Amino acid sequence: MATSRGLFGSSLARKYWMALTGLFLCSFLVVHLLGNLPLLTGNPETFNAYAHFMTTFPLIKAVSYLLYGSILLHTFDGLMLARQNMAARPAGYVKYNGAANANWSSRNMALLGTFTLL
Repeated sequence: MATSRGLFGSSLARKYWMALTGLFLCSFLVVHLLGNLPLLTGNPETFNAYAHFMTTFPLIKAVSYLLYGSILLHTFDGLMLARQNMAARPAGYVKYNGAANANWSSRNMALLGTFTLL
């Protein structure tokens, strides 16, 4: 089924792309945090050296475009997965015990992701 629908067609492929782009976005946040930590030391030279590196190193521009693409792909895949999940089962379960299967945040991930995007 995945071969006939392409690289993004199957639900499993979309989930893998969501995981990869989410991992990239989280790694960006960690690197961003580590880059800004010198601000807490009180030594402006360290942060100025980091800022100079960020503005002059050419690979940073390519990574920023990769970051923008990752945000768009993560958003698009998340919306498409939520739509596929709703279309797969339009009627709710007769007895649904969501807390037994998943926690609140994982059950409401589409809503939380949309809220974070806004």
